[in-house]
Amino acid sequence: MKTTVYLLPVLSACLLVVGFSRDACGYIDPGTGSYILQILIAGIVGSLFVIKIFWKRIAIFLAGIVGSLFVVKIFWKRIAMFLSGLFSSRKAHNDSQ
Repeated sequence: MKTTVYLLPVLSACLLVVGFSRDACGYIDPGTGSYILQILIAGIVGSLFVIKIFWKRIAIFLAGIVGSLFVVKIFWKRIAMFLSGLFSSRKAHNDSQ
């Protein structure tokens, strides 16, 4: 509860500083776009890796919400079939070269 009391003045001060600040007269470096793209790709790949690592816990959690592990197993089988088809087509393509 105390964090809420301190949060309002801090947010108000931040809004005042941002609202009354002058223009920065700066520029965005050309490499910034590729850096932002790298951050987005790393975030997506990292999220997929975390899902892969903790899939059993996620499945149990979803089963508790849905009420049936059967639905989660079907979902996982479809994801596994999709991923195996995706990677097997790449492997077959690499083997043919």
